[in-house]
Amino acid sequence: MPSSSPPRARLLTRHFLTRLFDNDLVSPQADAHKSASLGLAGLATFATFIAIITGSKFILTPFVMPALNAVGYVDDALLYVTMSMILLALVAVVAWDGLALDARDEAILGPLPIPRAMIVSAKLAAMGVLAGAVLLALNGPPTVLHPGAALAMLPVSVPGAFRLMAAHAIATIGAGAFGFCSILALREVARTALGGWWPAVSTRLQALLIVVLATAFLLMPGWLGRVAEQRLPAAATDWRVAASPPMWFVGLHEVLAGTVIVDLRVRPRLARPPLPPRFQRIEERSRAIHRQSRAAIRPLALVAVAALVGVAALAVGAFLWNARRPAARPRTPQRGGVPRPSALGRLVMATVARAPDVRAGYFFALRTLARSVPHRAALAVAAAFGLALATIGFGRAMRAPPSTAAPSALLGTQTLLIACILAGCEQAMRLPAHLPASWSVQLAWPADPRGYVAGVKRAIACGVGLPVLLVLLLAQLPFLGVARGIGHFAVGLLILLVAIEARFAAAHPLPFLSSYVAGGRAKLAPLWFVAAIVGSEAIAAIESRALLAVSGTLVLLGVLTALWAALAWVGRRTGAPREDDLDLFQPQLDEATQLKL
Repeated sequence: MPSSSPPRARLLTRHFLTRLFDNDLVSPQADAHKSASLGLAGLATFATFIAIITGSKFILTPFVMPALNAVGYVDDALLYVTMSMILLALVAVVAWDGLALDARDEAILGPLPIPRAMIVSAKLAAMGVLAGAVLLALNGPPTVLHPGAALAMLPVSVPGAFRLMAAHAIATIGAGAFGFCSILALREVARTALGGWWPAVSTRLQALLIVVLATAFLLMPGWLGRVAEQRLPAAATDWRVAASPPMWFVGLHEVLAGTVIVDLRVRPRLARPPLPPRFQRIEERSRAIHRQSRAAIRPLALVAVAALVGVAALAVGAFLWNARRPAARPRTPQRGGVPRPSALGRLVMATVARAPDVRAGYFFALRTLARSVPHRAALAVAAAFGLALATIGFGRAMRAPPSTAAPSALLGTQTLLIACILAGCEQAMRLPAHLPASWSVQLAWPADPRGYVAGVKRAIACGVGLPVLLVLLLAQLPFLGVARGIGHFAVGLLILLVAIEARFAAAHPLPFLSSYVAGGRAKLAPLWFVAAIVGSEAIAAIESRALLAVSGTLVLLGVLTALWAALAWVGRRTGAPREDDLDLFQPQLDEATQLKL
């Protein structure tokens, strides 16, 4: 009946929207919808804080300077459009598998008497609701607060204030929509082009995008600023500026905002004392800069509109092409031959994982981290954070004056990178590999978790931490030299082992086997981050002195080795079998999870 179509469409949209937050790896006691609500609230709080910080410079000023405000407002426009673009792209990457109709949707909804067009349109509507909610939480508070702060000390009219708010809203929402649609277009076009290889490439592409986008977001403050003075005038000649998507939407913002701020004149009855000569020169220079930068904004605005329309059309077109008919579940082409352990696998089994239970924990941990999307996403976010900190550390080291001692900023980078990687591993270990398959672990459980835990610890050290330290060693060799570089690498490896043993010496659930229950660890994240910075600075200071001589390096390595051995001995003594070991990874599953629904 026609009257029942709208309710059915809304029900489908609500179903697809709920599927974006549901996760089979989360135990029934953890409310994913509550976490999503808290995430949106946190995003709105973060945006409000940024708006207050960036708007305070317009209010806490002793002089009324419209031209200087206008130049600073352009810099803030680049901040907001870049933040909106990157965060919406990250949202699309996090909701990666929920951006298309998957095998479960086809299996459940396909046999039902529901028109295919209604299913596809409901999926698109759910994606639109997700993007709209994030855009509203991220850009709603700054749209009101930031223009209001910029005009607080100026005699602006009500239409002028609304024009500035509308320009801010359109530019930031357009930038966010461009970021979201770009990820959707990339995913759907790659899915069409790769065909049967898409399942093998999909998760790897998702992890790579998380690393790139998170790193870009963390490094964003380093390349913002001086937009009107340097970047907008160079848009006509510098291809790097003209090819920057955030600059397109800055141009769109400036076209829509016009000269609302710079053309304001303070009325005599509201005027404060005349500007001192020095500030008058700054005001005139800012006015000239703003006038010069406006010559290049119209082409950028046109590019922004064309890019947004083109990317949105490509994303929707590719999505509709892939969803045009129910397709069989794609499979990765099978490789021929009998699977045999690789040379590296045989080396591991002969050295660090000789016992069967240790070997099981080692390879189970590495396979889970490599093949599970939630576990890989946790490592990708941690790697992005560590990469951003490493980039900052390398920049500080290159600006440091030459001296006989190694730069502390460069030495501390290794400890911070280790802390980031271990934080990602900690989050990944709290997620079960697969809840419905926990019974299979019971069949082979040796009743002693120490071998399994030892294998997991060695997998983190050898399979995750060691490759990261080797890559960092290659990057640091030009700064430290071969001798210091190898000594620094050995110190980092021992710090990694000490940190792993210290973590497992405390009470912990069995990694990758216990059901995940959301806790309050996010509240302690700032404290742990400050502790990591303080610890890295202290270790860098000690290491800088120790690396000056071979004897100092040997003493430092000896102390760290003794600490590692002591913690390992404590871990072996306290890791005895417990009666509740099996209960740790055997949660009470609800019916939907047991049926894999």
